[in-house]
Amino acid sequence: MRVVIKEWPNRTATLMTEIGQVVWTFSSAEHARAACREWFRYADDSGSYYEIVADDSLANSHVA
Repeated sequence: MRVVIKEWPNRTATLMTEIGQVVWTFSSAEHARAACREWFRYADDSGSYYEIVADDSLANSHVA
């Protein structure tokens, strides 16, 4: 699963799926990254693969 952290002009950050579904909005990108690290740590036991994708790397995809 790929997740995106989108940072907004007001410095908040939204965690969303690769197809643009919002999971949660945080007060900062660092808080969003910390939540992802914690989430991934627990998910490691399931054998699932997770990846944080930089917002700008999806500029040419369907995520706005």
